Amino acid sequence: MNEIEYYRQLTFDPHNPIFFVVLFAILFLYTAFFIYRRVLLPLQKKRELEKREYELQKKELELTNLRILAAFIESDPNPIIRTNPEGEIAQYNRAAKSTFNLVENAQQYINDVLPGLELDCEKEIENNATIKKNITIDTKEYMVFFYGLKNLTMGQVYLIDVTDSSNHEKRLIESEQKYRELSFHLQDGFDLEKRKVAMELHDSLGQSLLLIKLKLNNELAGVQSSPTILREISASLDQSISELRGIMFDLKPRALDDLGLLEAVKLLSAKLASENNLTGTVDFIGTPVRLDKKKELYMFRIIQESLNNILKHSQSKDYEIQFIYSTNYLKTVISDRGIGFDPDSAERKGYGLLNMTDRIHAIRGTMKIKSTVNEGTLLIFELPYEEVT
Repeated sequence: MNEIEYYRQLTFDPHNPIFFVVLFAILFLYTAFFIYRRVLLPLQKKRELEKREYELQKKELELTNLRILAAFIESDPNPIIRTNPEGEIAQYNRAAKSTFNLVENAQQYINDVLPGLELDCEKEIENNATIKKNITIDTKEYMVFFYGLKNLTMGQVYLIDVTDSSNHEKRLIESEQKYRELSFHLQDGFDLEKRKVAMELHDSLGQSLLLIKLKLNNELAGVQSSPTILREISASLDQSISELRGIMFDLKPRALDDLGLLEAVKLLSAKLASENNLTGTVDFIGTPVRLDKKKELYMFRIIQESLNNILKHSQSKDYEIQFIYSTNYLKTVISDRGIGFDPDSAERKGYGLLNMTDRIHAIRGTMKIKSTVNEGTLLIFELPYEEVT
């Protein structure tokens, strides 16, 4: 018996402890293999299957949500653009395509399409950042929202066109500035009129009264009177009375309270025409009626401002004023054959027109301007009224 045979018999000898060790090891391995094959492996396969089903359901749900989101995005009237981490445009809706002329299957980058945005897409997507920024493209202003979507590895840009609201805000600011300037202009005008009245009283009426006083003092001192001196005193008194009436008419014509708007405008036109070598006509259609005092005063000042503009700017030698009386409104038409002007420019810069516009709106009326360069100007005022008896 050789050595190999000896050890083989020794190993399988039931009386040898090694035999039981080997047998136990074989049984243990078989049992472990059986448990793994019949229990653990099926459980592992089941878990993997459930995991795959869960992943499939999750992806299907995400795809469903993305389809729903895509439908909302596509129907959104505001431009929406999606980018990858490199900033390349991956998706966009119809609004974005038409607004920014995006081309399908072309390599376009968000920072090129929206200059001024200057996004680091990779960084912002990684940080799930939310960014709000205002940018201007051509003549339009946009409020831009960028959302970093780390789980989708993309960024979404949402744009809102705020041009109209911005322009409206600018117009409000310009209007406020314009009326603030008008207020200062009117205040300057009031101060100028006060100085003008004071100078008129001092230079004309005051001098005439002083001359009359001196001549009367001479008479009272015993100087022999003569018809010439008396005539001079009478002429000075007549001149003083005329000048006083002129000053009072400029401040507020008495004819406006006594006779009404039409007659006061006739007197104003006659005075202006005679003093400035102009030809002015005042006419009416319908039956003249009296308005309340505020409306008559405002309309008188509007017409006075209009005639002053004709005198200062139009270079016209004649003008026409026509009152058209209807059952419930008064239309006033003022025309000249002067050099005309640009109404849009005048509305921005002319305090006279601003003053007239402010006055006519204060009494719930409207104002229209029709003017052509070198062809004259037409002003139309419409004022609703209730007749005052």
